[in-house]
Amino acid sequence: MANFPNRLEHVSRPAFWICVAGILYLSLVPGTLRPHSGVSGHFEHFIAYAGTAALSVPQARGRLSLLAAAIGLSWLSGAVEIAQLWIPGRTGELLGFVWSSAGAWLGIMVAQVIWQKRNHSS
Repeated sequence: MANFPNRLEHVSRPAFWICVAGILYLSLVPGTLRPHSGVSGHFEHFIAYAGTAALSVPQARGRLSLLAAAIGLSWLSGAVEIAQLWIPGRTGELLGFVWSSAGAWLGIMVAQVIWQKRNHSS
């Protein structure tokens, strides 16, 4: 278990980019092709961005890279919401942007606290 942080750093980068690709795909397909989890769309946004953002923490090289990840994911959510205005069966919403961005920022904050505690206790 001593190598856990190193292994997590190794897999978090590709996992982060796979999640970004998944967010893009699921956000840009027509509404009839998008799977639904059964929970609120805003909650889906929050969880997707929080989980993706959390994956940026193990690979971060300081606060500036965490800030860049949070800003980048917020920018992505805004761009996706605007793009959805032209996709059949989709609606771009300000609230979608707000929930996604909140998920990104909170995901990074919570993961950073957990990551620091885990690394300081080993």
